[in-house]
This record gives sequence, structure tokens and C-alpha cells, in this order.
Amino acid sequence: MPPKSKRVLPGKRYPLNMRTTKELRDKIEKAAMGSGRSLVQEVEFRLERSFQEQQIEKELERKLKALADGMLQGWRKELQQWADKAKRELGITEEALAQRANKPEFSLLDLAPFADPPEDTSKQTATEKKEDPK
Repeated sequence: MPPKSKRVLPGKRYPLNMRTTKELRDKIEKAAMGSGRSLVQEVEFRLERSFQEQQIEKELERKLKALADGMLQGWRKELQQWADKAKRELGITEEALAQRANKPEFSLLDLAPFADPPEDTSKQTATEKKEDPK
């Protein structure tokens, strides 16, 4: 005959024997008196709360990771837009980048020959310079 299974009843208390230091017991007793709970109820309350806090910490960690991932994606997008704009303004093509990237010791300075020369603004009059929205 198989052994009888012990039924678990909701709210039923099960023994948990433990030893602790006098200092910790005094702290628990003081907290229990302040909260109006018994010593055992105070220990049970604090243990239960520690599990809830652990669950909250995990949820916060998940949310912070999602937020950080979102920020990182945004920064990558902005960086890509900035790089695309810089390439357009410098007149650098993807083909030129690919050619130069295959060279050993590639440097951004290697792209200078592919950039459009800057506009010569020295010939502008003082009035034209003032009107220029830049």
C-alpha cells in the first residue's frame, strides 16, 4: 500500500526551527512589538517581503535592460544618420569607402582625395557673408 500523501492546506503553518544570535532576535522582537505582530509573524512577514523585493528587482532589471536597448538602438540610428550626412557633405561614395577599406592601415584621412573641395568663400563680399544663413 503506497504511503499517504500529506495534504497541503492553504494557510496551515509548518514548523521551521532555526537558531539565531541574541542581537538579531532582539531586533526582530523590537520590530514585532512596533508592528503589532508576534515574533514568528514578523519573521514570516520579513521573509515573504524579501521574496517580493527579489521579484520587483528582477522586473526593474528587465525594464532597465529594455530601456537601455532602446536608447542604444536610437543612438546607433542617429550615428548612422550622422555618418550618412557627413559622407554626403564630403562627397564620399560607398564605392570609395569600400575601395579604401580594403587597403591595409585604412584611415579616414585616406578619404580626403574623394571629398569635394570646400567652397571658396573668400570672394564673397561682406554683405553676402551677413546674408548667408549659416
